[in-house]
Amino acid sequence: KKGYVVPLKNYTISSPFGTRGGEFHRGLDLAAPQGEPIYASKAGTVIKAEFHPSWGNYVAIEHEDGTTALYAHQQEYQVKVGDKVKQGQIIGYVGSTGNSTGSHLHFELCLDHSLSQSQLVDPETVLF
Repeated sequence: KKGYVVPLKNYTISSPFGTRGGEFHRGLDLAAPQGEPIYASKAGTVIKAEFHPSWGNYVAIEHEDGTTALYAHQQEYQVKVGDKVKQGQIIGYVGSTGNSTGSHLHFELCLDHSLSQSQLVDPETVLF
């Protein structure tokens, strides 16, 4: 729907987008086995590929329409900043790096490349 594909083949939704337990959850958590391939939800250019204390190993991809997807807690990523990726290309593997309680992909979708909370949208609205 809307040109995005679900970034994992085998997963269960473990935590939706929005307020949970008094705090705001910025993205959609897809629980999956460690090492499960992560696929680019939409084609674009890698603008971040680094380690972050909360997100762990993460990749952010800016799409042609200006929206940006973020893929967090990866075991390892397979792309670098400046890479052009195709939809469905493997960009990394599921892990539990950073602030994570188990093996999962935290997926965020932002209307621009700021990744600021006010610009985030519910990924479920475009994935399913």
